[in-house]
Amino acid sequence: MEKCPSVQFAREGAKSLLTVAIEEEVTEFLQRRRYERRSNSKGYHNGHRGRQLICGAGEIELAVPRPSDASQPFI
Repeated sequence: MEKCPSVQFAREGAKSLLTVAIEEEVTEFLQRRRYERRSNSKGYHNGHRGRQLICGAGEIELAVPRPSDASQPFI
């Protein structure tokens, strides 16, 4: 079954938007950007894990950051 180009476009747009939003949220949570060194940071970026999300355009696969060594969990 071939997928409609507009649905694929909507999925990619949702994926891009969510990826940027989640990365910014982790940056704020850790108080530093990826590869930035600070003495007051709360933890470290520790790669990504795959998560599936169902939205209006269907199911999308997201790469969700995995912060580590933080004093509280990132939810």
